[in-house]
Formats: sequence, C-alpha cells, structure tokens
Amino acid sequence: MRDISQTLYFPNIVNVPLFKGCSTEFINQIVIKLHEEFFVPGEVIMEPGNVVDQIYFVCHGVLVGMLQDGKMCSLMILKFKMQPTML
Repeated sequence: MRDISQTLYFPNIVNVPLFKGCSTEFINQIVIKLHEEFFVPGEVIMEPGNVVDQIYFVCHGVLVGMLQDGKMCSLMILKFKMQPTML
C-alpha cells in the first residue's frame, strides 16, 4: 500500500509550497497517511464553526470561498476535472 500511495500522491504533495525544502522522508510520511475524498461541484467542504482536524489538498478541481458580510463563510467545489492517469 505504501508504494501505491507514493506513486499516486507524492508528485502532488512534493510541489505544495508549504513543503518546499522538506526531506523526501518527511513528505513520504505525509503521503502514506493520505486518503482520497471526492466532492461534486456545489458541495460545501467547510463552514464557519466547523472544527478543523484535517487538511485538504485539491489535486483536480477549483475551490471557491463564499463571503458573507465580508467574512469567509464557506468553501465549496466550483469545478472538478478528472485528469487521466497512466498506471
């Protein structure tokens, strides 16, 4: 399972600016803990008051932040595009 996770997720995570300069082993530790979630366009991912205990990496798609009275009130998927992948 570790090899599959590294093949699928490592190329996406290694390019996240937050992890720039981190060791390969550190990134591999993140990669092996990842799991996929799929959201459809219009689906709300976060709303105010939600307790955040995870981080999302959007690999294919576009997020939009919804504002209410000038404050962020939710994040939702605007578009989703499945990229063809060769295994």
